[in-house]
Amino acid sequence: TNTVNPETIYVRVEDASGCYITFEMLLDVVSPIAVVPDDLNVCDEVPNDGFAEFTLTDADTQIINGQPDTFVRYYLTEPDAETGSNPLTSPYTNTTPNTQIVFARLEETLLGCYHVVQLKLHVDVAPAITNPISDYFICDNDQDSFEIFDLTSKYLEIVNTLSDITLVYYNLEADANTETNPIATPDSYTS
Repeated sequence: TNTVNPETIYVRVEDASGCYITFEMLLDVVSPIAVVPDDLNVCDEVPNDGFAEFTLTDADTQIINGQPDTFVRYYLTEPDAETGSNPLTSPYTNTTPNTQIVFARLEETLLGCYHVVQLKLHVDVAPAITNPISDYFICDNDQDSFEIFDLTSKYLEIVNTLSDITLVYYNLEADANTETNPIATPDSYTS
């Protein structure tokens, strides 16, 4: 049994004639220690069913915590993580609504030593807005097909009873999803 880690010992190899050589041998106990990661949180989408897609690998850096020559795989059960069987693919959609525990196995590449920790997946409920929102009509008295809309006038209809929310308006759904190119003056938007 080693007395320190790592420990250097010396080996003597001798043949029948008494000739010998000595060399140094390093004893090193390999023990990766996984950091318990922060929960992964994902926003639910309509219909707010408690299921969402998680990029499990987002937790890798925290679990590895700078340990060289290691990698992480994720498992549905602790026994699967212990045996390294049936790894999950990323992205992964939770199978238990709202909150689910999966298991992360930090493994080192030299000997296959490992450490298993839990990773909590949490689906945050998306805000439930009024759906559908009524169309917004304005008369075009000058017949030029352009008018100024006060988009903020629809605020109460959109938010219904929600609190602590922010409304930002966009011309394209893709922009809304990536939070780029917001409408700069929603209170005086020219169509």
